[in-house]
Amino acid sequence: MRDLPEINLNLLLSLEALLAEVNVTRAARRLGVTQPTMSRALRRLREDLGDPLLVRSGQGLVRTPRAERIHASLRDGLRALRRVLHDEEFDPATARDTITMAAHDIVGVFVLPALLRLQRSREMTHLRSREMVHPSRGQFVRWEPLCRLAHARARRGPVRS
Repeated sequence: MRDLPEINLNLLLSLEALLAEVNVTRAARRLGVTQPTMSRALRRLREDLGDPLLVRSGQGLVRTPRAERIHASLRDGLRALRRVLHDEEFDPATARDTITMAAHDIVGVFVLPALLRLQRSREMTHLRSREMVHPSRGQFVRWEPLCRLAHARARRGPVRS
């Protein structure tokens, strides 16, 4: 696998379309390019990522296990990038994104119950929790929407179940 500076970042849009559509022709239509152009993009992505990404099965194409792992993160990352580029503010009252809480067990014990109450009250549609064993600086960036959500809820009063 190549390092990020060596990968053509324009291919990430192709990768997102390919993993969402799981079909080269539909992915090409989605981005407004020809099917051969999308096939070349898939070939390049396979080389760059060192994985077939999509493989033939009896029903057509299916994602490889690595492509499955990449799919949600890529979709969420590109959605966040689009929000930044369009200067959209995060509004917890209308947010319908998946919020992933990555925390050590002790932090999760205190935060997760409040988030589950929010989810049950339909103020949040998707919530994932993952243990964060060795946090990196980049992982803390993901906390910004969660902090804004907590701040907005604190201004409106306690969450009741």
